[in-house]
Amino acid sequence: MLVYGHPQDVQPYDGARNIFVNDAYICASSSMIADQYETKANDLRSTDIVLIGAFTSDNPLEINVARRARRVGAHNVAFCPYGTDGDMSGVRLLAG
Repeated sequence: MLVYGHPQDVQPYDGARNIFVNDAYICASSSMIADQYETKANDLRSTDIVLIGAFTSDNPLEINVARRARRVGAHNVAFCPYGTDGDMSGVRLLAG
């Protein structure tokens, strides 16, 4: 399982610059097998699961990760807000 969230201005525990990735990769590593997407992106396979943690549903970096996972046949799940803050335009992680 690979976890991804776009880089944020936060203090990382160990390399990841996203709070969701830090929690999944560092804090929960004893209860689940997770790796940072960036470290394994070149080896992405159809048997992989990609979790995307997002604060918005329209971040282009996260959308590109979801599209790449889909292209190789990997399963992907995004945790993001359903609301659009009044802006319904553009591509979102929620789109099929």
